[in-house]
Amino acid sequence: MPVTLKGIYKKFIQYPIINPIKGRQQQKKLIKIFSLFIQNGDLCFDIGTSKGKMSDLFLKLGANVIGVEPHPDLFLNLQEKYKNNDKIKLVNMGASDEENTLLFYPCVNRPGFSTFSLELKEEYDDYIWDKPIKIPTITLDKLIEMYGLPAFCKIDVENLEKKVLDGLNQKIKYLSFEFHFKLLGKISECTESLERFGSPKFNYYIGNNNKFVLKNWADKKTLLKSILEKKNKVNEHGGDIYVFFD
Repeated sequence: MPVTLKGIYKKFIQYPIINPIKGRQQQKKLIKIFSLFIQNGDLCFDIGTSKGKMSDLFLKLGANVIGVEPHPDLFLNLQEKYKNNDKIKLVNMGASDEENTLLFYPCVNRPGFSTFSLELKEEYDDYIWDKPIKIPTITLDKLIEMYGLPAFCKIDVENLEKKVLDGLNQKIKYLSFEFHFKLLGKISECTESLERFGSPKFNYYIGNNNKFVLKNWADKKTLLKSILEKKNKVNEHGGDIYVFFD
């Protein structure tokens, strides 16, 4: 696929490399947020580990981490990064609603944007995509059977969040999942899947802002209304929704 001007803009301008100082500032903000959810010794799942940004955060908070990453190259980088850290275990699989094998679409210019979702790949057709490869998948239930129930589960799987949540049949008190402004209908699907476990409360942040948009935890209706209002006011592809069960 030819590189377009729009693609160059997204690669080099819209998504700049974070300098070390800014990166440390963002991590301090995230530590403040996640210290509300995670205590020393807790277990955390990092579903869609990518380069390990969130795993690093969980480890700083004293958690034990299970990192699930399907991208072969990113997984090798993670193995090298954490080779001397026995607080994190890495799983080279995708997460879904069943144990199976799915086609995975590697994104060349943004490896962390790689996806099992053909819908997302087609929505971002100005990105550079490699040939699909077959990757085995695992469910959250299976991960819990293997490693235990996590205190927090982060899900960032580029439009496969609903399937990941459908592979869960027990309540996790705190979790988060990514959303895309181009695919807002997926949010309702995810929240409906979570409502099997009770009446969750929600908050969210946009892009790398690392600051909750809502002043208080809210119900689904308030969440969806707020995100819809933000859709055309921000220059970001999406963000992360946080979920809390009393």
